[in-house]
Amino acid sequence: MKRMVLVISAVSVFGALSGYSVELLNENYDAETVGNPPAADVVRPNANTSIIFTKVVDSGVNSAGSGNGVQMYDMDDGVVSTDGSAVMSYNFVASAGDQKSLVRADFSFSYLGGNTNEVAYITAGFGGYNEGLSLNSNGNRWNNMRLYDNGTVSFESDSGGDSSNIDVSPSNTSHTVTMFVNDLDSDSVNYIGLDGSTNSLSANGVSYWLDGALIFSTLLDQDDVTAGGTIGTSTNNFGKFGFSTGSSAVGLNYALDNLVVSSYDSVYVAPPDVPENIFYENFSDQIVGSQPVATAVRPSPPGSTAVAWCTVVNAADNPAGTGNGVNLYDNGTTSADIVSLEYNFVDFPEDQISALRFDLEFAYVTKAGPGDKFLALGFGQWDTDRTLNSNSRRYTDARFYNDGTIDFRRNGVSTNYPVSEDNIILPGANTLSIFVNDYDTQFVQYTGLDGDVYTLPTNSAAYWLNGNLIIMSNDVATNEYITMDLFDATADGEIWNTESNLGKFGFYSGSSEYDVNYVFDNFLITTNLLVDTFDEWLALFPALGADTNYLDDAEMDGMNNLQEYAFGGNPTVSDAELYAPTYNLREDGGTTWLNYVYHRRDNPATYGLTYNVYSDTDLVFGSMTTPTIEAGSSPSVSGFDVVTNRISTAASDQAFMQLQVEID
Repeated sequence: MKRMVLVISAVSVFGALSGYSVELLNENYDAETVGNPPAADVVRPNANTSIIFTKVVDSGVNSAGSGNGVQMYDMDDGVVSTDGSAVMSYNFVASAGDQKSLVRADFSFSYLGGNTNEVAYITAGFGGYNEGLSLNSNGNRWNNMRLYDNGTVSFESDSGGDSSNIDVSPSNTSHTVTMFVNDLDSDSVNYIGLDGSTNSLSANGVSYWLDGALIFSTLLDQDDVTAGGTIGTSTNNFGKFGFSTGSSAVGLNYALDNLVVSSYDSVYVAPPDVPENIFYENFSDQIVGSQPVATAVRPSPPGSTAVAWCTVVNAADNPAGTGNGVNLYDNGTTSADIVSLEYNFVDFPEDQISALRFDLEFAYVTKAGPGDKFLALGFGQWDTDRTLNSNSRRYTDARFYNDGTIDFRRNGVSTNYPVSEDNIILPGANTLSIFVNDYDTQFVQYTGLDGDVYTLPTNSAAYWLNGNLIIMSNDVATNEYITMDLFDATADGEIWNTESNLGKFGFYSGSSEYDVNYVFDNFLITTNLLVDTFDEWLALFPALGADTNYLDDAEMDGMNNLQEYAFGGNPTVSDAELYAPTYNLREDGGTTWLNYVYHRRDNPATYGLTYNVYSDTDLVFGSMTTPTIEAGSSPSVSGFDVVTNRISTAASDQAFMQLQVEID
């Protein structure tokens, strides 16, 4: 065992929540009298007639469930009758002060026949607590499901998108609906779906499940007026649930049963268990039918063109993954039809990195084109305005073509050309993994998708399609990687002579692209690339030559090879001022502390390393053996934690701290 000793002398966890439901209302009508109105808070008509009624029915009529149910029947056009709507609504809390923000409603229904016009409908939705007010107007309902006269249903929103109509005929067939609503104004929540999956629901959002499957998610009607403001500016607005027909509706005939309203708590969802995961997006908390939340999205504004879009889609329209995804579609030929989706995956330019792995899932929706138009994917610099709309801004370049193939390209001095082209994209879900090394003097090792270790030279990228390494043509002897676009400009020079240039990734179609239609899902960026022992780490720096011993210091910056390995430095670059341990004095809670700050590999045992910081009051007698307090650590994006150990200065006029790093 080799021991290195350094001496320096000097005078928030997010708690997991369990998802659970508290039942607020349960109605199955078995204890109610057949032929009478149900015992709800508001029921209409005031007197049932032969052409309009809301009444309890027995199992001979109730095909929505077993035993008794409720039949809502409206053949009144509002001309003859003065009571032209059917209503059934329940306050599920005792007062307005007891209203909730996170609630779900479950009920069963069946279509009993009616007109075939798809004009009239029964609405089902939530509203605010009120003793007498029904949910017969949009302004009183915070969300809106519609059961149409022709045996179809839809889910509507004044603030978000609407679903297409879904056929629930034939008559007398039981169906189930579950609605999850989130009335919080700034926080998304997670809930357990009917299939046991964990799903995210955006602020002021609602998700609809039909017959056990997630069908549609959209926004609540955010402009609707509540007691405390509007849905979009206040919380705890949910206290009533009900059904209603319009005053002029005609031709409606449905059975309803098993109405349950309950509250729920958000469930904590951990990000993917991947070391150094710095970016993840699976669109589960995004509103279906809306543009995804990203740094830059086009077309802009949303809906400005009918031939191009970047839209969140639900599971039924996501062949790339499970749950929600994002559909990028471009069938236009003008600048207004350009489609883009871009993310800054670090917070600031100074947080940019030089080595990463990017994983995603994708599928083509159609491949109707001849293979001459494409959607480009690449990495570039962090920027809030500049997009990746040109080759010179994308340091890597993968192209998804309209014939269901993919190319991997690089820029030469004056042109962009394919290095691997016409790679076949399989029907359904595909995977793509990209490894990028932006270092100018350091090789990077990574574990490939086949489990083997690969070396990625300076300024290069490797692509894995469906678990297979793409072999490049006419690029390098090994054909296992592609050179980055070396002459593209960065903030401080060009790719080949600057590092830490990676801060954004994105997709972009040109103004002349068309017939391009892809769905993407599960974006994951990690910096967990290096899988090296000390000897493997040395091999990443061929410029070291024979200076490969623990104590060698080739560039004479005061840090030897073992220190560089332990603290994250580069043994061929004078960088001690960035990576050598430091100390400072800080006051905390009335006590002055001597802080010792150093970089530590985030999984030191994997590398055979042990870090310990000791202290003493003198350097003359004995050795330092008193452990110090680790005050905290902050993860970095390069495989190292920045760690602070400290000792109080109150007990002595002088103090010394010593970091011991041992390697097996």
